[in-house]
Amino acid sequence: MMAWTYIIFIDILGYQEVANEISSQTNLDSSYVRQSFLRDPLTRAIVKFGNAVSLRYFTDNFLVFTNNLETVFGIIYEVSRLAIPFNTPKLVPFEVAVGVADLNTNFDPIDQDETVRFLKLDLLDYYKKYYKQEKGYSIKDTFVVITTDFFQVLSQDRRYLCKKVIHTNGNGQRIEFYSAELKMMQDVSGRSINDIAKIEKFLRKIRDDGPWTNFEVKTLIFRDVTIGKWITQFISVKLLDDSTTENSVLTNSLIVIHKVYDINELSAFLNSLIINGAFQISGFPTASLEEINEMMEYYFCGYVNNYRISSPADLFRVTQPAHILLKGGKSPIKLSNAETLMTQDLQEYDQFRPVIDIVRQNLSLNFWDNSYSSFFVVIAPLEIEMPKISFKGKQIEIKLRCNKNIFASDIKIKIIGRRENENTALTVVENNFKRVNEELVYSKTIESSGEDDAIVDLYYKENQFENHYVKRN
Repeated sequence: MMAWTYIIFIDILGYQEVANEISSQTNLDSSYVRQSFLRDPLTRAIVKFGNAVSLRYFTDNFLVFTNNLETVFGIIYEVSRLAIPFNTPKLVPFEVAVGVADLNTNFDPIDQDETVRFLKLDLLDYYKKYYKQEKGYSIKDTFVVITTDFFQVLSQDRRYLCKKVIHTNGNGQRIEFYSAELKMMQDVSGRSINDIAKIEKFLRKIRDDGPWTNFEVKTLIFRDVTIGKWITQFISVKLLDDSTTENSVLTNSLIVIHKVYDINELSAFLNSLIINGAFQISGFPTASLEEINEMMEYYFCGYVNNYRISSPADLFRVTQPAHILLKGGKSPIKLSNAETLMTQDLQEYDQFRPVIDIVRQNLSLNFWDNSYSSFFVVIAPLEIEMPKISFKGKQIEIKLRCNKNIFASDIKIKIIGRRENENTALTVVENNFKRVNEELVYSKTIESSGEDDAIVDLYYKENQFENHYVKRN
């Protein structure tokens, strides 16, 4: 007995149409095309995994079993790269469904189970109808759908790149499954997926949070002194509610870039860094991202006890609550090695200003100096000033100056009473702020339980932006 956990159903999307297209362009018999250009390459892509998989053939599709999760991603990676060998190769489109089951070695998917029917009809066929209904046209490229059970197996980062789909089948049964991003299902190690998922999380968080209309990109790239290629030292991105003047400097060995783009281009820009593995924008050399090599992380940074912004936002001189996307990197050894050459270039460009001054004056990044490791940061600041909090007698009052696009209903307060350094029974959680001109105002009469102070937590939507200890006067 052997427990084959993961089931992968693979079918060529538009199998007959693909074969006919190849046949018409090559004058080869369509049956030969189906075997030599489609079935055989697909079989080779799967059997290379050896004993890690068990393979069952059908007329024009395959059912694969494995008890190794990485093998699932490996198979999808290999299959999705199969191409029709034209002069300009064209990827073969596949439809893939992945599920989980506890099966024995005598399992026969045709006689003993509804596995094939479920994966093909209830998931793949429905998803194609769903896609056409949503988009207005049929899906033409490789796609992957997964069962709810397989979704539960995935890491949190991978789950972030799945979208729930619900439908009722012909028997009146409610079916729930997920469409999965192909790039996620192709990533065996999960390293790229971490970054892609964090970008997606950041984009979802900011989608409805601010009045941002533009974003600015500030970057320093330099030429490696040993091999001459361009390397990215840092990329600093900030979301803006208005446009601003661009200010770039180009020399032979150093370029500081300042560009401004429409906010609608942010998603494509961020994902291009991961997909291309390089900093690449029009008008400037392509620069490697090899120095920015740590895992990307998302943070929401707010005030700490009403006097400073929490880390890592404070490292970039952020002064208001903000969504932060951050990817760290290596120490600036290569930059230091190239500094002599860069200084010479800058002397010719504009007197004797060192690299630090160029960054601070042309990019207005006053925090940066040569001690900073390579980094990529995206800052989405919220216009919420430090709140004024008072606790006088029985009255707690809060005044919060903020942008008018931040609504009273989005602010929640949590009050915990304190006496002699311990919590009391007093706990208040509500969102009764009211807008008064430029401020959101909250006032509450506290029926005393002997509190001499309180802890006040403030939340914007689900994001905590203040944790403040306030003493009763």
